[in-house]
Amino acid sequence: MMEHRKPLTWPDCWKKPSAIKKVLLGIPIVGPQAKTYKQICAQLEERTTDCLVNWGDNPERQYFAAEVSRILKTNLKWPNSFFIPADPFEILCWDKEAYPIDMLTIEDVIQEIETSVGKRLPGSFWLASLSKPFGEVVDELLEAKKSFANSKK
Repeated sequence: MMEHRKPLTWPDCWKKPSAIKKVLLGIPIVGPQAKTYKQICAQLEERTTDCLVNWGDNPERQYFAAEVSRILKTNLKWPNSFFIPADPFEILCWDKEAYPIDMLTIEDVIQEIETSVGKRLPGSFWLASLSKPFGEVVDELLEAKKSFANSKK
């Protein structure tokens, strides 16, 4: 499989943390989130603009995917915005600096994406999106944006 077609994956250190890693969760530099972030960044750094062909021929979809990707990259400090439709949205939304009680960054991301869409979306939409691939989420957001624009006419 070509690297630009391979979706991001959680590293083993995040999927199956040892007992000590669980204790260290949330501690900067030594917690498992530091190694996880580095490994996800390494996957992203293997990608080039070639991966953008995965978004197909629809310019509206390409543009909107690039806009949402920029929001995710900027707010969550990813090394680039070369996200593909098959990437798990959960990984793209993951905040290495968040703690279970502190989800402020992702709330900012959601608010910025909703501004692009033109309307607030229910929390249930965002929770359901975490189990979907990025391309599906982009398509649903784009559909919401279109239906909102049409309702204003």
